[in-house]
Amino acid sequence: MYLTEQVNLRLRPKLLALRPGTRIVSNSFGLGEWRADDSTTAISFKSLIAPLAEKMRRILFDLPFEQPKDHCFLYCTAYLWIVPAKVDGRWQMTEGELVLKQRFQMVGGELASARISTPITNGRLRGDEIVFTAGDAVYSGRVSAGRMEGNVKRRGSTARWSARFRG
Repeated sequence: MYLTEQVNLRLRPKLLALRPGTRIVSNSFGLGEWRADDSTTAISFKSLIAPLAEKMRRILFDLPFEQPKDHCFLYCTAYLWIVPAKVDGRWQMTEGELVLKQRFQMVGGELASARISTPITNGRLRGDEIVFTAGDAVYSGRVSAGRMEGNVKRRGSTARWSARFRG
């Protein structure tokens, strides 16, 4: 996309409704509070040759200076977003109830068992891939059709985990 941020913001609900894992790239303009998953900045080739070209133009044609109209005159930043799966809500796990709060690709919440409630930290989505920490356990897995499953690493050992969406 090469649209202004105002137009991008109007498109954002439709972009978030795309299939998880869909990649969106924007030239120079963001999507508001939805932080890009990655970005890179490049120096514009035009900025390197423009001064020389302008000098030649003035000498050869005796014309006044004209400012280029391209937004990326000196440099451009490309932003990448990966549409996150929807995980906000209550999930049932064998360990207890997983309550997730989602803000675009960032995830927080808690894992509550009968005895204790553990906060979810470092939660992140990249398309349908999810990673989060609960206490000393690091969960990683995939989200699909009201289900999550993957591996949990705790104190040097790895086990399988799964969760079903409850609402």
